[in-house]
Amino acid sequence: MSEGRGPASVTYGKRDRGFPVAALDAFILQRMTGHEPAPSEPVTLKRRPGRPRKTEQRDQRQMAHWSSIMMAAFLTYLLWAYGFLDMITGCITN
Repeated sequence: MSEGRGPASVTYGKRDRGFPVAALDAFILQRMTGHEPAPSEPVTLKRRPGRPRKTEQRDQRQMAHWSSIMMAAFLTYLLWAYGFLDMITGCITN
């Protein structure tokens, strides 16, 4: 595998490696007959659903943080626009 002579593989994470059946068959055929088969389409496997990656978790936390700040700013603007903010601050100072 390190020399690039093995069958095409797919990695799952850092250490897990899998081999599509079509790639294994083509590799075995090549080793038995000694000729190169026609190149097949690359195999793409979809990542199974599970726990989000660390970067995805960080992005979700940042999105929640900034959305809460934007909601607070919008609520403050609405209170100011309708005059409730002046009433609230007037009640606090009196």
